Amino acid sequence: MKTEDLIADLAQRVTPVRPLAPPGIRVLRWLPLAAACGVAGVMLFGARPDVLDRLTQPDYLAIALLALMTSIVGVSTTLVLAVPGAERRPVLRMLTLALLGGWTVTLLGAVWNGGHGLPVSSDRHWPVCFARVFLVSAVPAFVLFVMVRRAIPLRLGWTAAMAAAGAASVGALAAQLVCPIDDPGHGFLGHFVPVLAMVGVGLSARRLLSPPAQQRGG
Repeated sequence: MKTEDLIADLAQRVTPVRPLAPPGIRVLRWLPLAAACGVAGVMLFGARPDVLDRLTQPDYLAIALLALMTSIVGVSTTLVLAVPGAERRPVLRMLTLALLGGWTVTLLGAVWNGGHGLPVSSDRHWPVCFARVFLVSAVPAFVLFVMVRRAIPLRLGWTAAMAAAGAASVGALAAQLVCPIDDPGHGFLGHFVPVLAMVGVGLSARRLLSPPAQQRGG
């Protein structure tokens, strides 16, 4: 085939390409879905009776805000990382890690002050909350992975970890509003550890973030 014929053939096969919206716009599109899943989870499992009173108390409110901020910043980081060259400085990544670190320190500090340790075997209810976090986070995580696949992420590990942390934090926040157990050990095992577990799952599945052509090409 002559070069001119090849060019003409390729030109005939070209289809319109819809450019991606800026990361900020894509974040705003994802947040209503995440909020809807969180609300659905709270409605399905039932909010704790004193949730409004607890939200006025600093210890409870701090954990809820950490979950909310981790979700928003983590997802923002994800959709910035999905676009090559969009991240000028790793500020959002470091902020997400700082929020996760602050969340960890806050919960472990409460466990230490409580003096009861982690109720791994004595608390039969934390596995239930663990499962609820995964259940509420499943759809937001899936949709976020699909959104990332429409772009070309180069840092697959970072992108997958931030996506998982952002989506799982939605489930953690829902669990916080539902669960009537205030024991800090329960909160750490049932509400926060699943966030870390989902980050691990995301890292294991990071290759799914590559476009199909990249997956076939290795």
